[in-house]
Amino acid sequence: MTIAFFSFANVFSQLEVPTKFSTFTNEKYEIQLEYPSEWKIFEDRVPGDYVTDIAVFVPSSEIDFKEYDSYKDFKKMDTRVLVFLDYSFFIPKLNLNFALDSAINANMDTQSEATSGFKKFEILESNTNSKKLDGKKAYELVFQAERKGDIFKYITLGTIINDNQVLGINFKAPLEEFV
Repeated sequence: MTIAFFSFANVFSQLEVPTKFSTFTNEKYEIQLEYPSEWKIFEDRVPGDYVTDIAVFVPSSEIDFKEYDSYKDFKKMDTRVLVFLDYSFFIPKLNLNFALDSAINANMDTQSEATSGFKKFEILESNTNSKKLDGKKAYELVFQAERKGDIFKYITLGTIINDNQVLGINFKAPLEEFV
């Protein structure tokens, strides 16, 4: 499976448009994608129950701590791109509508309780008919939430693999950095 990031310039307006890209490869999950060369990658470091965070991509300007080592550090990242595998679906023949509804519910729950201060969760867009990921139909979930006075916007794309898993990419940045 090969995933190619669409141009970051289409998502983040305040970030400099990258001129040089590198290729990230994860043989375990058979994923390959291009990312801006100056960004830092952290692999398999964020804990999860039924979600594996395959890699987190962060602009070099976001890295002000020596070593990314904990969920606490992950939450510090104002701008980041997360590639994940969600295998929490214990039903055969998962469909995109169910996966999207599950993503909405999971984000609403996470935003409202465990993230220490997120509020004003608002879905801006959700659909299952306009995006593709790895050449397959994907759901799109766009939402924003406030944390300690700052508003962050999230864009998540997810596609179904192996009949009951979701492979996804999540973009997060302060609201003003989005186009």
